[in-house]
Amino acid sequence: MNINRKKFNSKHMTILVIVFLFFIGGTFLGNQLFGLSLPSFGSTQSFSPARVTKQQAGDQLIVSLLDSGITIEMVFVPAGKFAMGSENEGPIHKVYLDDFWIDRTEVTNAQFAAFVEATGYTTTAEKRGESRVDDVSGINNADWKHPQGADSNLNGLDEHPVVHVSWYDAAAYCQWRDARLPTEAEWEKAARGVDGYFFPWGDLFDGGLLNSCDKNCLALWREFAINDKYARTAPVGSYPGGASPYGALDMAGNADEWVTDWLDYDYYSVSPLTNPQGPTGDEMPRPSLFNHRLRGSKVVRGGSWRVGELGVSTTYRNGSYPDDPSNELGFRCAYTPEHIRNGSP
Repeated sequence: MNINRKKFNSKHMTILVIVFLFFIGGTFLGNQLFGLSLPSFGSTQSFSPARVTKQQAGDQLIVSLLDSGITIEMVFVPAGKFAMGSENEGPIHKVYLDDFWIDRTEVTNAQFAAFVEATGYTTTAEKRGESRVDDVSGINNADWKHPQGADSNLNGLDEHPVVHVSWYDAAAYCQWRDARLPTEAEWEKAARGVDGYFFPWGDLFDGGLLNSCDKNCLALWREFAINDKYARTAPVGSYPGGASPYGALDMAGNADEWVTDWLDYDYYSVSPLTNPQGPTGDEMPRPSLFNHRLRGSKVVRGGSWRVGELGVSTTYRNGSYPDDPSNELGFRCAYTPEHIRNGSP
């Protein structure tokens, strides 16, 4: 009996050790021990660029997609320094950025549809056959055309921000349009300006100036005192009073927005003071039990329709894995002016 009990204990101890090591090592150790893998759904699709014209009109750049008849407004953010970060997202540091343009609004379903129609592009969620809806993973057939799952569609949502796009999908769309995703620093300057606003419109929260988790929101933490009229996304530009100092809209709420940078909560301590591009070489294993800082994530900014006051500030930093779309995640594009592209002063 003692021998059997020893064998029994030994077996169970082995199992416990394996499970413990699996959590310590995270995904990498899990792959080694059990042959588990997380498939990559990064974009490797090739496509021809869109036929695009750009016409400047004051502080606006009008981008015309010639084959679809769609026009997109971009706003100008002039070169100069601004204070990046906050007490909670620090350290606060001065950053100099060159001139750039950024979309006035988040990319819409109609704009993204023009990309898909022109290129035949297939998104990460469509390849996988599922996506996250209201923070619940694995909703079958949820994708940008079916934002709540297989039984939903885009009827009446043409001017809502496209969601269920991965970082790779967002980067591909911007590239097709002869643009790019903004850097984290560019996004923050476009949102808060040089006066360091905590929200795009100023330092005081106003639930009437954005689409956040109000009384219509389905989350438990919804704010019953606010009524922005939408349970999830709203048409882009629905809250003109919430414009940033440069005229960018929906920089707070509506949809979280991908930027180009990898997420590193310590990056501000070592960030270059001129045109920071974010950490490099940060494609690290996903978190383990003792590594919970979202390594291997891309930065997302602005907060969504599903969060409240603190999550929509101009300095709040969050992250998501680049191949993990959801019905909260969208994006907007940025553009480097020709004189900077050409190396002219």
